[in-house]
Amino acid sequence: MSSSELASAAMSATGLNMPGAERLIAAMQGVEGLPMLTEIGMTIQGSGQMAETMKQMMGEMKVITKVLSVKSDAIPDDVFKVPAGYQVIK
Repeated sequence: MSSSELASAAMSATGLNMPGAERLIAAMQGVEGLPMLTEIGMTIQGSGQMAETMKQMMGEMKVITKVLSVKSDAIPDDVFKVPAGYQVIK
């Protein structure tokens, strides 16, 4: 998985609509390997009561991700087993 695919998957997993995320993903297109440290700053933009409340509550958010170790050990098959009693509810 490339760095840009990893970034895209991480953004998608949040379920949030993050304007500007496509710029981040595009910027990571040329990145080779695994990023060891990422730092992302986010601010709330817009106007209105909700935007102003969010700005006051959150200010500028910073998300820092740091890789502490990397292993290439084999993963046992039982790690991927569906837990006993798991049910899909539709």
